[in-house]
Amino acid sequence: MKKQPRLTPKLRAAVLTYRRLKSRQTNPSGAFDRAGRWQPTVKLQCCLAIREPSRAHPYSLMLHCRTIGHVAQLNGYTPSTLRSAVRRLNVMAWDAWSRAIRQYQIKANTE
Repeated sequence: MKKQPRLTPKLRAAVLTYRRLKSRQTNPSGAFDRAGRWQPTVKLQCCLAIREPSRAHPYSLMLHCRTIGHVAQLNGYTPSTLRSAVRRLNVMAWDAWSRAIRQYQIKANTE
């Protein structure tokens, strides 16, 4: 069994960044040119393997900048470390939500 990474504040912030980008609550930093092609502010090593934006595919790099691989590299983690942290925090959030629902149901039944 793999050792799970410690959930440091930096790793939690990376998970939060990934979740916000994935759910489109925030956008990656970048700008559009006159032809409507989006370019990131900073290109990382992982961005070099992605097709350059064109008029036909103007958001290719924007979509890549929302991936777990890009967010991991941006924050100095491996994709597997960030993916593991995302899973752990999802389980923790689900457990907290389940406990809250049970408490609400118990309280509603006793009234």
